Amino acid sequence: MSQVKIYAAIFAHKRQLSELQIQLTYFQLETQETKILNKQFKAEELNIFLQTTIAMYLKWLDKIDPNSIVRIRKTYSLAYAFCRMSR
Repeated sequence: MSQVKIYAAIFAHKRQLSELQIQLTYFQLETQETKILNKQFKAEELNIFLQTTIAMYLKWLDKIDPNSIVRIRKTYSLAYAFCRMSR
């Protein structure tokens, strides 16, 4: 469900939606059973989940490779500068 919530947060932001319903479908190969989960979320709730997930990921990344965050920030600022220049 976490992966779906992250995609939903991005989708809601891009489409400027205040809320949306997500569906997650599981299919069990051995039994051929399908399980469908539907849930309604507010965009703000999804955004908080996304920001919290990113913060946890960055803490983990910093522990395994302290220089990685510096590289990510440099890469982001280079990409951002390129986008501004190409307009």
